[in-house]
Amino acid sequence: MFRNLLHEITGIGIYQMFSLVVFSGFFVIVAIWLFKTKKEYIDEMKNKPLE
Repeated sequence: MFRNLLHEITGIGIYQMFSLVVFSGFFVIVAIWLFKTKKEYIDEMKNKPLE
């Protein structure tokens, strides 16, 4: 039922592509941030809940 509903909507493919681009972009940004972050900052944030 839902498959037929989505096929009848004109231009629905752009939403699939948009969501893929947003997800991939977010994943790449987080990965870049993770590798560029200094180890001291990560150690400081890791110990925060214990202070």
